[in-house]
Amino acid sequence: MLLHMAYKFDFLQFFWIFQIVFIAACGFMTHKSRVLRYFMTFGKAVDENIRLRSFDVPKRWFRHFYITAITSNSALLCLFLWPEGGNNFRWMVDKLTTVEQSSSCESGFIAMLMLELHVIQLLYESMFVNIYSKSTINLAQYLYGILFYPCLSITILSSVPINCRVPLFNIELNHILGVAMLLCGIYVQHRTAKIFANLRKDKKDRVVTLSHKTPHGFLFQYVSSPHYLAEILVYISLLVVMPGMKMFLVLGAVVCNQTLSAVNTQRWYHKNIPSYPKQRRALVPFLF
Repeated sequence: MLLHMAYKFDFLQFFWIFQIVFIAACGFMTHKSRVLRYFMTFGKAVDENIRLRSFDVPKRWFRHFYITAITSNSALLCLFLWPEGGNNFRWMVDKLTTVEQSSSCESGFIAMLMLELHVIQLLYESMFVNIYSKSTINLAQYLYGILFYPCLSITILSSVPINCRVPLFNIELNHILGVAMLLCGIYVQHRTAKIFANLRKDKKDRVVTLSHKTPHGFLFQYVSSPHYLAEILVYISLLVVMPGMKMFLVLGAVVCNQTLSAVNTQRWYHKNIPSYPKQRRALVPFLF
């Protein structure tokens, strides 16, 4: 009886709910604890004096997240669509979560392709656009990033029937809207990445500095972190394509994460750059 109950434990639902609760709680408590602040900040916002930094890894290792994401997402998609893979996939899902079947096969297939496009874009930017300083992330954040995307792929596929096959032609309005939102989010992220990179280059496209400067233009005239806002838009697009409780929890975790990151970034700018524009919001234009 106990063994049966253990198999019914929904690991992925716990994974997303834990993130929401933990990040939200840390958001209220980081000013009281340097240790919590260390675990919830990265890059330029990290406290340089905390001893735990000996366990940090370079921020450029973000690319490992996207390599893992592309590999796991592609493998799971092939397994999902492979005629003989249904039983193997069901076994994997049963170990980690429960099958909702709240969305269609088309929704799952499109969401997986959207995720694939998104992480390919992020990998491209991390390798060929971004110019990293000596900023770091802590080991816990690194392990979380490695785990995040495989869990997301399984969460998406656990919301559709197991016996899906291609070709899939039943395209609906929410699919078109979701893809349009995704492309908008990707555009904003890429434009933002280019602006950040150009801050460290001269007119001949040579890297001349690794210091942090005030970005200008595009959405930076309204917010300090348009790339975080775009990331939230990407996950809203996934929810539009696949409405359901699990994807809502995923979005909740991403919103908490990106909001806290935006707040920490805003604080760093105001603390370290006296001339930083006071009218800029952290994340949402005119509001927050």
